[in-house]
Amino acid sequence: MDDKQIQLSRSYRQKKRKRNKQIIYSFVLLALLFFIILLYLIFNGAGDDAKTENDAKANEQETVETTETGDNAAFDNETENENEAGESNGANQLEQEIVIQHIESDDPNVIEAYVGNWPPVGTVQKEPHVTDFKRDSTDWNEMKKAVMLATNIEEENLIELWFGNGGEQKVIATVKDRSTDEIFRVHIEWVESQGWQPTLVEKLKEYIQ
Repeated sequence: MDDKQIQLSRSYRQKKRKRNKQIIYSFVLLALLFFIILLYLIFNGAGDDAKTENDAKANEQETVETTETGDNAAFDNETENENEAGESNGANQLEQEIVIQHIESDDPNVIEAYVGNWPPVGTVQKEPHVTDFKRDSTDWNEMKKAVMLATNIEEENLIELWFGNGGEQKVIATVKDRSTDEIFRVHIEWVESQGWQPTLVEKLKEYIQ
């Protein structure tokens, strides 16, 4: 083999080795690139899953809070509507024209006595009703309202002398009108879910305890 052929053979081998190295480097770069892409997909996917799970938990918590708020609001509205309904019914009934009729009395302390078509004054109380003689209680204030309806005494002129038991779900109240010094004995009775209703008014000569 002459020198020219030897040089060509060496040159061919060098080019072949160089080409092989380039191919190897290309495979290494491709493998590295694939590995980087795989890591990105893994971590990015895990982040999306965690975000989705957190969003789901947040939505669930918000739904629970909204439901609880809605339930509380519904309960409050229902209670308020019931109270307003009781007061509204009483107000509507009080607007009707009152007609009274004088009756005779055998009590020597009674100047005059009369009955009328007074309506129940309305109530915010629940059934079953229990009479409460505690001053300034809800029941007490509703009793006063019935007394004022029957006697036409303004609240600022009403002097409460005595409130006592007049029978089952009945009360007898003795009051005085500060502006006129007139004394009245008023009989009222409880009407289920409608409140206290006056049934008889007696104007007294004097207050006898």
